[in-house]
Amino acid sequence: MVKVLNAKKNCITTIPLYYSQVTTPDLYKMINDAAAKNGVTFMPSGLLPGFYASHLPLYLCNLVDHVDQLTVQSGEDDQNNTSSWVKVFGYGMDPAKFPQDKLKAGIAAYYIAAVYEMGDRLGLKFDDVKVTHEVFTAPQDLHPKAFGLIKKGTMMGHRFTMSGYVGGEKKVSLIYVHKICNDIVKKPAIDNHIYIAGIPTIDVEVQNMIPLEESYVTSAAPSVDVIPQCVEAPAGYQHVLDQPTMLPLV
Repeated sequence: MVKVLNAKKNCITTIPLYYSQVTTPDLYKMINDAAAKNGVTFMPSGLLPGFYASHLPLYLCNLVDHVDQLTVQSGEDDQNNTSSWVKVFGYGMDPAKFPQDKLKAGIAAYYIAAVYEMGDRLGLKFDDVKVTHEVFTAPQDLHPKAFGLIKKGTMMGHRFTMSGYVGGEKKVSLIYVHKICNDIVKKPAIDNHIYIAGIPTIDVEVQNMIPLEESYVTSAAPSVDVIPQCVEAPAGYQHVLDQPTMLPLV
C-alpha cells in the first residue's frame, strides 16, 4: 500500500486495514504519513468491514431517537467456495486438534474494526471489547462440492461474536458465521440482520448480502463505487463515512 502511495497514486483496498487508527495505529501512521506526503488518498472500502458493517447500520441509526444497543449479524455458506483462504476454517477437521485460538484472533483482527467504528460514531467509549468463538460439528456426513466428504463429528461451522461494552453493558456487537451446507444443517443460523434497540427499535433483514453465484459483486462494488470520493478526498488516510454518499457508477 505504501509503495502505491509513494508512487503518488490514490489507493482503495478491501483488505482489513480498516479504521486502523484504533486497531493498528502503527500501520495507520505509516499509511497516513505516506499518503499525506505524496498528496494522495488511502481509503479502505469493502463489504465487511465496510458497507454492511459499519456504514448501513449507522445510516439506519438516523431513524431512531437514541440507540441503546446495536447488533449486526451476517455470515456465509462456504460449501461452494473454492478460494484458498477458506482452508483457515478447518472444515472436516477434528475440533480437538484445530488451533481455535489462532483462528479466533485472526477473524477478530479482520472484522473487529467495524465494532470500533460503529461505537466511535455513536459516541460510545468502550471500556472493554470481547471476542467469543463457537465451533459447530457436523450432525451427519456432509458432501459440500468444494470440500468432499465432511464426516459426522468434524468441524462444519464457526460463530464469532465481537462486542464493545460500556459500564459492563453490551452496546455494539458484530456476529459472523462461517459454515458449510446451510441448506442441510440450519445451526448455526446465517442471519443477515441489523438490530437497533432504541426508540423506536428497528430490525432490518438484508437478503443476498454475499451472492456467491455473482462472484462477490457486493464486496467489489463498494470499492469501485467509492472511486470518485477517493479522488476528491483530502490527502491522507480517509474514511468512507466522512465523504459524500457514494452511488453506483454507470
